[in-house]
Amino acid sequence: MIQNSRRLYRFAALGLCGLIPTIVAVVDVPTKPAQIISGHTDPVYGLAFTADGKQLVSGAFDKTIRVWDVATGKESAKLEGHTDLVLSVAISPDGKKILSGSLDKSIRLWDFPGSVAILTPAPPAKPAEPPKKTETKPADAKKEAAKPADPAKKDAVKKEAAKKEEPKKAEPAAKPAAPPAPPAAPAGPVVLAGSGGQVYCVAFFPDGQRAVSGAADKALRIWDLAKKTPIKAVEKAAENTIYSVAVSPKGDLIATAGDDKLVKFFQPADGKELRKAAGHTAAVYTVAFSPDGAKLASGSVDKTVRIWNVADAKELAKLSGHPDDVYSLNFSKDGTRLASAGYAGNVLVWDLASSKEKFRIKLPPSTQAYTVAFAPDGKRVAVGASDAKIYLFDIP
Repeated sequence: MIQNSRRLYRFAALGLCGLIPTIVAVVDVPTKPAQIISGHTDPVYGLAFTADGKQLVSGAFDKTIRVWDVATGKESAKLEGHTDLVLSVAISPDGKKILSGSLDKSIRLWDFPGSVAILTPAPPAKPAEPPKKTETKPADAKKEAAKPADPAKKDAVKKEAAKKEEPKKAEPAAKPAAPPAPPAAPAGPVVLAGSGGQVYCVAFFPDGQRAVSGAADKALRIWDLAKKTPIKAVEKAAENTIYSVAVSPKGDLIATAGDDKLVKFFQPADGKELRKAAGHTAAVYTVAFSPDGAKLASGSVDKTVRIWNVADAKELAKLSGHPDDVYSLNFSKDGTRLASAGYAGNVLVWDLASSKEKFRIKLPPSTQAYTVAFAPDGKRVAVGASDAKIYLFDIP
């Protein structure tokens, strides 16, 4: 039985001879969240919990990545540098790095929870200026190269040659003042060569040494994070934009979702396409591997969630219930449940053993759900929304 369907039926008393209960409207009532985290100024599009569930990382349309203390809901770090919407964030398996992808065509690797960009094709800000919350166009940012300070002038004062007259009290010659040390030149950006088009999705491999990205230029790229270069680029991995990528728990498969209505499986070693899963009738926006790697879930503009057998790409289940596009998916850590977030502001929690909807969350009116993440203990889900907030809901 579906819990918390959140639908109220209004009754009206009609008729001349008596009261006749008649359904006149069906109203979706917003689900009360356990917690609301505020701080972003634009829609939140990417979410990831740390392994202990104590912190939450978010990426948003306001071009920032933020780190939150879940217990207090307070912001503990704000990472700035992207010049366009941040669409994807991921935390490394050891919890020491954050990876982000943006419409500014960059992929950045950040120290967690610091704000030092290790991988970034964007120029740094001027060192003399403190961080400001200003809107910077990508085109203008390219022109803003950091300018080194003028070298300090040497205060070298030379004494005249020995005078003809010998002074009664000879004063020792003054030594030239030592010039101040020149200011250190700002560290230049490290460019990810061949980062391609607008980056829609990023993910770490289980070893934490590699990452994968999908972009608007149809390419799937596998990165060596130590060398900061692509190991392999599959230039035509999709017919158009790659919206989502996922790496299997063993690191032996990459799954992609794109405009071509297909879910594709690639071999990381050589980028070879191994198989594809067909069944969706519209663009696929999101994919996620189950914790054991045996299943893959996909969500689509066709309003469905589908479960695939990874070994042969056969469809195992079709989950219907969303009234609009499915934007994001996330498995519970134990693999028994799946959370799906949809454009209409609905988040559905599915029981995978029965392929049934068990719990439904409804965001406030006119609020879209863009991303969802299960807390590691499986007791809560976090939802990134179009109103720039992060909602946390208790799951029975």
